Amino acid sequence: YVDADICFYSSFEEYAKIIRNYSIALTPHRFSSTLDRLEKYGKFNAGMISFKNDGVGRLCLEWWQKKCTEWCFDRLDGNRFADQKYLDEIPIRFNSVYICKHLGINSAPWNILDSSIFEISGEKYIKDSKLICYHFHGVSRIFKAYFDTGYTTYASLSNNLKNSLYKPYLNKIISIEHKLHEEGVNCIIGDRRDLKVI
Repeated sequence: YVDADICFYSSFEEYAKIIRNYSIALTPHRFSSTLDRLEKYGKFNAGMISFKNDGVGRLCLEWWQKKCTEWCFDRLDGNRFADQKYLDEIPIRFNSVYICKHLGINSAPWNILDSSIFEISGEKYIKDSKLICYHFHGVSRIFKAYFDTGYTTYASLSNNLKNSLYKPYLNKIISIEHKLHEEGVNCIIGDRRDLKVI
């Protein structure tokens, strides 16, 4: 499972190699120290979850689906929060669970506050880890080419992150939207006020 707001900077195969020996893979939020209060929303982020097509993987996926069908709201309710807080139970209930510690997998605003992105031979890195995918959580369009990055929910957006991640990502979104319009597809990307959303 990959959220639509996750952008890959390396081949998915690099991620697949890391998790290949496990039935389930979860990515912890890895909250920066100033944001550890947010762990009440779950230890793991639901933006990227892997279930292998084996007995344990299918059983876990079915369990998660059932829990989300029973209750799934965007609010805290005891030990529940949306589809995410259920993930806390997975390492307790199931075997063959990989907890991904790789900083470049499911990097997000809440776990890179004190980090910079840099390039080596055209590949992006965060600290000493290759950036495989970044979670652009909270990005929303305000008007035409104006976007709210959502980053300020967690901290100020540094020039490094703005120029290395956010500007190229938003330019790509706008470029895809223009291309779709040229092909006759009437859509608006990232505008929740409109029903034609991709």
